[in-house]
Amino acid sequence: MWGKKLIESVPSHVISFGTSPLREGEDSVLISYEPSAGRDSIELVLHGEKESYDLKGSLLFGRHTRMNIAASVAAARVMGVQAETIRSALEEAKPLEHRIELFHKSSGAIFINDSKSTTVASTCAAVETALEAFSGRRIILMIGGLAKRSSWEPLMSLIDWNRDAFKAIL
Repeated sequence: MWGKKLIESVPSHVISFGTSPLREGEDSVLISYEPSAGRDSIELVLHGEKESYDLKGSLLFGRHTRMNIAASVAAARVMGVQAETIRSALEEAKPLEHRIELFHKSSGAIFINDSKSTTVASTCAAVETALEAFSGRRIILMIGGLAKRSSWEPLMSLIDWNRDAFKAIL
């Protein structure tokens, strides 16, 4: 209810995005991210035209990253950037060093470097991303972060709840 009122009150081009299909005829970006099922794409509807962006081979991991990509794709298209240019950029995109970075992959384990996390919340996001993106693999996760006056409990609970997924946490 409040979302519709907000959209109607904004005197500009509004593009909604999320993980659930939006109303027909509305400019939107639909995010389909389920790595364990092999689904990883973004579908943009702009002025009634649909465009798909396949992200299966992307080195950028995580549901939160897909939200950022969705917003970036929509903004780029509104600004006139060609779809093929965006697709090329997405294929070449690499994570920042030490930010949910796939450091090494072997048959038994996957090594993720997220040593630049600066809060417990961002470290939790890295752990959740690793669990989702590499389901079924043993994960070696290098994390960093400072509590910054918050509790370590959310991170410790998350790790404890998923302890069998990790080979090591550094």
